[in-house]
Amino acid sequence: MIESKDFVMQPSLPYLFLTAFLLGAPLQSPAQSVPAPASPAAAESVSAGNANVSNTIPDQPLVAKYLNGTFYVDGFPSSCNQGGVLYSTQLDCAVATVKDWIVAKDQSAVLVLGEGIYRTKVGITLPSDASAVGLSIEGRSTSTPGFGRGSTTSPGTLISLIAPIDTAVIYQPPAVQNHYPSIFIRGIAINAGNNAPSCMDIFGAAQSSFEHISCVGVRDGSDHMIEFSNQNDKGFSQAGWIYESNFNDIFTSVIGEGGAANVTASDTGGSVSNIEVHSPGNYYAGTPKVFFYGYGHGIQPCSTMPEGAAVLNGHSLVRIDLTNPGSGCVGPIDVQVHQSSNIKYGIVIKYVSDSTFNDLRPVGPYAVAGMYTNGGSNTFHHMHAYGSRVPYLIHGYDVWEGTECDGPWQYCFDIEGPQTELIGTSFFTGGHLSGSSGFYLAGNATGTKIIGSQCASPQSAGDYHVVVTPNGPIDSGHAVLPKGSTMVGVNSCSPQAVPENDYFGSPVVLSGSFHQGSIWLSPLSQDRTYQLPDASGTLAVSVQGVSGSIGGSPLAPGKCATAQVGVQGASTGLAPRVSPASYPGDSFDWSAYVSAPNVVTVRVCNRTSVESTPAPSTYSIQ
Repeated sequence: MIESKDFVMQPSLPYLFLTAFLLGAPLQSPAQSVPAPASPAAAESVSAGNANVSNTIPDQPLVAKYLNGTFYVDGFPSSCNQGGVLYSTQLDCAVATVKDWIVAKDQSAVLVLGEGIYRTKVGITLPSDASAVGLSIEGRSTSTPGFGRGSTTSPGTLISLIAPIDTAVIYQPPAVQNHYPSIFIRGIAINAGNNAPSCMDIFGAAQSSFEHISCVGVRDGSDHMIEFSNQNDKGFSQAGWIYESNFNDIFTSVIGEGGAANVTASDTGGSVSNIEVHSPGNYYAGTPKVFFYGYGHGIQPCSTMPEGAAVLNGHSLVRIDLTNPGSGCVGPIDVQVHQSSNIKYGIVIKYVSDSTFNDLRPVGPYAVAGMYTNGGSNTFHHMHAYGSRVPYLIHGYDVWEGTECDGPWQYCFDIEGPQTELIGTSFFTGGHLSGSSGFYLAGNATGTKIIGSQCASPQSAGDYHVVVTPNGPIDSGHAVLPKGSTMVGVNSCSPQAVPENDYFGSPVVLSGSFHQGSIWLSPLSQDRTYQLPDASGTLAVSVQGVSGSIGGSPLAPGKCATAQVGVQGASTGLAPRVSPASYPGDSFDWSAYVSAPNVVTVRVCNRTSVESTPAPSTYSIQ
């Protein structure tokens, strides 16, 4: 059965509404007129405290309906007393009234916002109870704040927080008794007004949808701007797991520089001796910070890192004053100067599984990373982070397709967990950001697969590396990929555009007829190079084995001591090589031959004319 109620709204014209939006004035949104009810009995009302929202407002009233739990904010008064609590904004009255309706009916509801600015003093705390009922929110924005669907005549829906609160502007508390609400939130631009620690925190949801959402104005020093997670890091527990949900077109932004300066450092005796500014950059949001990068000591250039302070003239960098020159510096010392916010992350995604993410865009600079993920079995398609030290700090078990990396200061991806798949990453590097590189793989990033990448702009400042590990860049000859990791078809962003090597951290399996063969390396004591000959033909196959001890007993002139060794794959067409673990003595020769399938015979012979005893030794066969 469809339940129908009537709300009455103050009429307004579209051009008046747009003016109110641009000037930040209180608004009443336009709505389509529907006939007023014929009698009071047909106009059963929903109470908003001491204000009845179906009361007729004089002078050409407009009537907005709610159908089957769908409520329209524009039908509510600008102040009310709901449940003994006074509210002084239209949005706060609407939210309080609808939440009371949800409790009374034990049903989920939808809150619909029109175009314009909706102010709140208390934020929106969504319901969470054992019935798994929820409150969904629908507006009319794209994810670009203030521009609605892309036109200045269609400004979209902006929720503006105008008083301090301790929770996110939109806050979903943890689920109760493992009962997750299924909700949608879409078409909302949020300005936290420096009054909240986050625009939106969702702690527990199932089969939900979040799209066309933007966030600005989070309180300085906060952990993040938007979070989909489990509160207090409770993991995949009943308190706040999010699963089988969709996330699309989500945008966060903080103010960064207009363009970074081009700066280089010189070192003398293992310390920074001089920093030269080649271009001043444009820093219009305060004094920037100085960052030092490099790889002489693993993933930093110095045993004691240098420190410096930026000095501006207006918005331009004029010099860097060294406060600590550092020590033990090896190799290039890369210097960058950036305005970095005190907000750690743009978007945090933790304890989310079996979900799909499309077009998330955290625009930095953020203090730690643009995005932080720690979930599993998720697919990320076309993420587009910009302007942070690390755009993506991830912890494995997810697939990333078509990711864009714009201007990473140090790395595009910092991979801190196993079994990540990165497919078709695109790089737009900061041309003069010395030390900016591709991927960082921590020691536990085992089983990482990096397949294909494109570089739309080279990193021309130098010290660029496709992959870096805790021991440094893999192209330095002192580092290797974590176990089981593979990198194939990854293009370099160096100015020379030299294709990088392919790396295989697992055996390469080749199929042939109804059988297959594996190619793998034994544990190596140092880097090895294997070069195939410039010729066609059949490669010889090497098999291995070790004999028992031979020697220790006297041998007459011309006599031999023998031992048979089982060597899988040995055949009469092969010529084995043999070498002793210990030298048997000057009087002896040693050799080996295939005496039967999978059997090699080792011989140690006295080649002198007098009796002699070979020193006992095992013999390796190859």
